[in-house]
Amino acid sequence: MMAKRKNTSYLDMELLGKRITEKRKSRGLSQEMLATRLGCSVSYISKLECGAATCNVHRLAEMATIFGCDLAELLCGLESGGRVVERELADRYGRMNGDGQRMALQMMDVILQQRQFCRGEGAAPQQERQNKNAHRQCGGKEEQ
Repeated sequence: MMAKRKNTSYLDMELLGKRITEKRKSRGLSQEMLATRLGCSVSYISKLECGAATCNVHRLAEMATIFGCDLAELLCGLESGGRVVERELADRYGRMNGDGQRMALQMMDVILQQRQFCRGEGAAPQQERQNKNAHRQCGGKEEQ
């Protein structure tokens, strides 16, 4: 009988929920305030913080922007910058299966886009259209 391999391709939602709670509280936001800014229900935020709900990468990027942190910090609990972070991320990436690696690459793209946006660089018009289409496909609301 073959030993079962631990699945490392998915996020620990309980741990992510704790990080979201910490970041929200450190910004002085209530669950209701965060829900309003994200355009979702308070019960969804509550479930997310308890690890009972999942979240797409675009919603996580929105939260990271609201919290004033990098998406990598929200996802991994790692402060941005430095070689230690790079080694840790590379190590985690190496332990993922193919699906996990594809998801990680998508997250990296969003992180880089978020950083560009936060620095005021914006994205090229074609990239903005692709971002909006991807956001819509992942359940995001159309912006007016």
